[in-house]
This record gives sequence, C-alpha cells and structure tokens, in this order.
Amino acid sequence: MGAILQPNRDVMDRVPSETAFSPNAAAREPSAHAGVSLSRTSPATHVSSTIAWPLLVGGGLIAGAAWGINARLWMRYITTDPEFSWGGTLFIVIGFAIVGLSQSVAFVARRRISTRWKLTLVRIATFVGLLPIFGAAGALMAPTVLLGALAMSHSDWPKWLRGISGIGATLPVAAVSASVFADFSVLHAMLATIWLIVIYAVVVVAAQFTLAPQLDGWRPPKPLRLVGFAAVLPLLLGAALTLFAGF
Repeated sequence: MGAILQPNRDVMDRVPSETAFSPNAAAREPSAHAGVSLSRTSPATHVSSTIAWPLLVGGGLIAGAAWGINARLWMRYITTDPEFSWGGTLFIVIGFAIVGLSQSVAFVARRRISTRWKLTLVRIATFVGLLPIFGAAGALMAPTVLLGALAMSHSDWPKWLRGISGIGATLPVAAVSASVFADFSVLHAMLATIWLIVIYAVVVVAAQFTLAPQLDGWRPPKPLRLVGFAAVLPLLLGAALTLFAGF
C-alpha cells in the first residue's frame, strides 16, 4: 500500500511522548527515505512495523468478537427477564467483531497509506464498520462512541466544542445507568455502570483510528469545517433526548 518511512532520530527526540499512541502517530513523524522500517519510532508504529498486517486485522476481528461476548454478558447481567436467543447473541457478537475488524484496518491504513484520498476512502469504509453495534437498543450508545472519539482525537477543535462533545458522550451512559439503578440494588447497578463504561471506553478508543483527523498538513476550507461542526449537533441532540428519556 503506501511506503513505510523512517524518521530522523534527532527530530524524533523532540516529539512529545504523549503522541506515541495517537491514531495519527505516523502522520506526526517527519519522513526520510521510503522502504525503511519504523521500528525506532514509537510503540504503536513499532507494533505495526513488526507484525504483519493480516495478523493485526485478524487480531482485531477476534478481539472484537470477544468484546461482543463481553457486551452480551453485560446485557444478561442487567436484564430483569432472563431470556437467551442465539439470533440476538450472534447479532451482538458479529457487530462487535465487525467493529474490531474495521478499526484494525483503520489502524493499519494510517501507518501504510500516505495518499489522502485513499486513506479517506478507507476511513469512510471503517466508519460504516462502526454502525453494526448501533442497531436496536445499541443506538442509544451511538452519541457516546462518536462524540467521545471526536472529542478525544480532535485537538484542533475549540475547547468549548470538545467539552460539549465530551459531556454529550456521557449522557447516554447516565441514562442507561439511571434505568439500571431503578431496577436493581445499588451494588448491582454500580457494577453494571462500571462494566458499561469499560465496554464503551474501549470502543471509543478504537473508533479514534477512523474518526481522528489526518494530520498531513491539509486543512479543509471554512465552509466544510462548518458543515462538520454542524454534523455534531444531531449527536448532541440525540444524547440529550436519550438522557431525558432515561429519566
């Protein structure tokens, strides 16, 4: 796919360590000669340069499926009417498996594709890969995943917008937590809430590989940026409605 680049060592010594695990870690690094390993850059790029991309993608698929099983167990933990459905279970597990697959593809693509339009097409496809977990009751958590990933990865956004997005990401969690507290004991509900936060925190981190901006120096024109900001509004509205319905 794209050529792998080796950064100049003395330049890398000046790169802050907190950028090492960024979805755009490779994009932040200055380039030198094509075809040289990234093994001395950062832990994240070291992983992608020493492990074959099919293993990374396959690992993402397996990890996603395992996380789907975890999510299914959480749903069983909070139900007041225990029922088991293979169809529903497979829907959840497969949905999370697709998320794991798509976001691992985005991870690999950000480190192997240097052409903007090609990477943009991959990001569109991997964004679609996020959607299966938003089916049925999972739609409640869409603002959490999308707003959370946008707020965490878009450091170029105004602080007020990132703050509002971060708050919006927490509202569905609060709504679900409120409904759980209404049906179970305090201890049971607290464990369920913590479990829910862990499940979706992992998804938010993974979604950043798709939703983080491409840090290649290109900046969209102002009208396009305004359209992007406007797209956040429905997510904020949905989060607010979710909280209102939950209470």
